[in-house]
Amino acid sequence: MNTHKPVDEYYLHDHGDGNGWQVASKGPGRFGVITSGRARNHDGVIELYVEQYIHGALSSTDTTYHMLSPEEASELGKELLQAAEEGEASAVSTRQDKYQTKLQI
Repeated sequence: MNTHKPVDEYYLHDHGDGNGWQVASKGPGRFGVITSGRARNHDGVIELYVEQYIHGALSSTDTTYHMLSPEEASELGKELLQAAEEGEASAVSTRQDKYQTKLQI
């Protein structure tokens, strides 16, 4: 059984300028997601460790380990950087639009 929620069931909760954003679930069962990770090299094999802390009415932690070749790690890194740049531009634009709307009220 797949328990994965599609990305359109999440939103970016804005904590305010200088305080960053957090991924949150739209519901049912609204919850926040905090993700951290590490990567390390072991004789050419890249170990990617990803931990997600899910908090809401109930809290849980999910940890996954992925073994990657250097090429796979490099490609994933490039895709993550590109997605991060696009995501940050979108989040900043949304924040500015919200701020402009408040100024007009």
